[in-house]
Amino acid sequence: MSFDDLESMFSAKSAKKVTAEAGAGAGPKKEEKAKKVSVIDAKKANAVAIMLGSLCSKQSPEEIRDKILAASCSPELVSRLCINSPDAEDKKQLDAYTGSSSDLARPDAFFLVINEIPMLRPRLKAMLYQQDYEEKVASVNADLRAVIVASEALLQSDALHKCMQIILMVGNYMNSGGYNAQSHGFRISFLNKLRNTKTRDNKSTLLRYIANLLRTKSPEVFKVYDHLACTSQAKGIALSALNAEIAALSAGNKQLQTVVDACKSAPTPLTGDKFAEKFEPFTEVCGKEVALLISTQKQMTTKFSEACTFFGEDPKDIEPMELFGIFAEFMKDLQNAEKENLKSAEDKRKAEAREREMAEKEKRKKKKKPGNRRKTMNLNENSEDKGIMDDLVAELSNGSAFGRQRRRKGGGGATAVKEAAAAAAVDPDEATAC
Repeated sequence: MSFDDLESMFSAKSAKKVTAEAGAGAGPKKEEKAKKVSVIDAKKANAVAIMLGSLCSKQSPEEIRDKILAASCSPELVSRLCINSPDAEDKKQLDAYTGSSSDLARPDAFFLVINEIPMLRPRLKAMLYQQDYEEKVASVNADLRAVIVASEALLQSDALHKCMQIILMVGNYMNSGGYNAQSHGFRISFLNKLRNTKTRDNKSTLLRYIANLLRTKSPEVFKVYDHLACTSQAKGIALSALNAEIAALSAGNKQLQTVVDACKSAPTPLTGDKFAEKFEPFTEVCGKEVALLISTQKQMTTKFSEACTFFGEDPKDIEPMELFGIFAEFMKDLQNAEKENLKSAEDKRKAEAREREMAEKEKRKKKKKPGNRRKTMNLNENSEDKGIMDDLVAELSNGSAFGRQRRRKGGGGATAVKEAAAAAAVDPDEATAC
């Protein structure tokens, strides 16, 4: 058997020998790679290389510079450039470099070119500010309006005020004779504790009692659900974060105006620099809208302070999310208590209905229970039973039926008379005489 074919088909490939010419050709490439110089921080250089590879792989540093000057960069590139742009240390290293720019690594060459743009970082921040501006203004304005509406609802809801008066009345009655009797008010945090006060049998709560009292005595109070629906939105707002957002918008607007003014007053603007031309109209609109936000902020602060003071809270010590959260949670608890009361009433109604039904069944059973009653016959019907009954009546009339009965028993008439007399406790002779 020959294995020549097998050996030729499955034998390992022989390694290629590197020729002297190939080795000589590889030398300049290694030497060329070794010439690339990097002067910026290695970690930043790596981040810039990744950014350029993913967003600007086919663009030269000069083309990217021109886009920055024309304020026509993509939003993603602007966001990445704000992070990966030359800082003071990078500029210092690049200024100290005296070699050829062609010897620099791509991240370093990119930094060297865009470093020519005056006020580079402020420009990038201004472009980033414009990208997020509309969304941030809409969000801040919505939060300001939510706090104003919720504060006005707490101040103007007669249903809420009536509800709290009834709660105070119940609390004063429960505390009568104690230290807290006849209180003039209570902390609003108490509203969220009503559900935790149990009845003596642990089957209900004080909140359920109050809900039932409101439903029976003052049903109009339940309009409070509609009045305070707005607190659900306002309870998620942190006043400190909201004020910080408005301050950031105001600061960004001022910085934007500074950059626009600097670009307009530049003695020798760079070719293709259109930043001032594009951003000046936006700066005017932005200034008016930010001023309106600040005015709304003052109105919000006033209304919120009034609501806090009305309910005995210090506006410096409580946030909107806490104040409105208390009332939003109370509305939810009150609705749940009312649902539980309705379910309990329905369960009670069904139980009473079952008891009545069982009593009716028992009553019907007693009526249908068989006793020593005799069966009756309908004599009005035309049947054979009517003829039989007629014959029986005739026999009873002439006495033959009794005679036949006595004969069947084997006794004479005298015996029957004696038995009847004994049953009546009289003398047999008297019974015969009768």
